[in-house]
Amino acid sequence: LEEKKKIHKLYSILREETFFKMVAAEKTGKKVKDVKDLQFKETLNVGQQVKNLSYDSDRMYKSSVDSELGLLGMEGNDWFGVVDMASKREVWKLDRKTGDWRA
Repeated sequence: LEEKKKIHKLYSILREETFFKMVAAEKTGKKVKDVKDLQFKETLNVGQQVKNLSYDSDRMYKSSVDSELGLLGMEGNDWFGVVDMASKREVWKLDRKTGDWRA
């Protein structure tokens, strides 16, 4: 009996979640897009297009883009750098071994 109650509650939650997603999509007028429907295009090839990049290894571990500011943050072994995507130049870097940073 307890199992049946738990399953019923989970089913109820799933139904409500689907309903709220549908209502939210109607209010915004946007259809929820599937990732498979998106088309990606290369905006910046750091290895070929960025001038005077101070990172000398071939491995990056993390990166993120702030599309409003047009900045790309990248993290390597002991290095962190920021690239301006419009000018394709490194604008800030931090060497974690020495603690030196430059703008």
